[in-house]
Amino acid sequence: MKVPAGWKSGFVSPQVNTKLKKSKLLNSRVMVADMEEITTSFTEIELNYPQSYETLPELPPINLENTKITILEEFDYDGVDTGGMFNWIYSLNTKGSSPIGGYVYQMYNNFNINTPESETTTVLASQQNRLAYQGAGNAYFILGDACSTRIKVADDGNIYPPANLYGLSNDINSEAGTGVPPSAGSDFWISQKNKVVLKTDNLDINYLYGIYMEWDIGNNVSVNQSMRQLYLNADLEESYSGTINEYVGIDHDASGFTVGENTTEAHFIKNTADMPITTAGGLTFTNSLPAYADDTAAGIGGLATGQIYQTDGTGVAPLNAVGILMIKQ
Repeated sequence: MKVPAGWKSGFVSPQVNTKLKKSKLLNSRVMVADMEEITTSFTEIELNYPQSYETLPELPPINLENTKITILEEFDYDGVDTGGMFNWIYSLNTKGSSPIGGYVYQMYNNFNINTPESETTTVLASQQNRLAYQGAGNAYFILGDACSTRIKVADDGNIYPPANLYGLSNDINSEAGTGVPPSAGSDFWISQKNKVVLKTDNLDINYLYGIYMEWDIGNNVSVNQSMRQLYLNADLEESYSGTINEYVGIDHDASGFTVGENTTEAHFIKNTADMPITTAGGLTFTNSLPAYADDTAAGIGGLATGQIYQTDGTGVAPLNAVGILMIKQ
């Protein structure tokens, strides 16, 4: 690992003695005997961790035959800093005229688990970020997970976009083979889940979004096939032999919104663009489509111009039939 000059690090177990034969330190000037504190500059360090040692406070000690390497790191900071403080910073800057020619990862986690696990105790997490804030002050930003990808101008003044660009990619792949599901079946498989719980009293929020996607496109940009703000694609292959109880492309459930009382407006879909809604499957109204004799009765009933209603069969011909779809004029 690369550490800048003047870095002070506290290793919270394991206690590593420098007398271990496999421990070596390159390009270093000073190092204390038990590796609990380093106050020097070094460029590369290789440590040989023992198989049994104490973990962080309040966690049981690790002393298992199958335990090979466990790294637990804790950083306690108590000081005054008007700039920024980071636990770890991984920075990669490439220069020169020779291309990388392969893969470059800022951080890459690769777990290959081949041991039988327990469906009631085993938790496998490729990456888990937890941020808890309890400071007595208002932070400007709190970011759980932030990824900013930029395509910048090269030294020759041009911009070279990649063949593929993903801001956030979640890929779940369950390979072909015979599955042995949990005793009660798998409960949830979710590619991406966003959950917001707001129970704090006296919150004042101008905008609250579950998922927000914004496109700002200018200059000479050509989209050769299709531009889709939200794209849902589900494909049951010919080899599929299972059963699905219900398929819903978009499932919207909202309760407690009362227009005119706690809510000014309520829309399932609000389309303010002069664009039609195109559907190949037609529209089905299961309930709540109001019924009136004619346009006048619909207006008296509270419908505004452009709202949809159906005839109730009490109007004058040709509106003396039930179920004719009408639009309030």
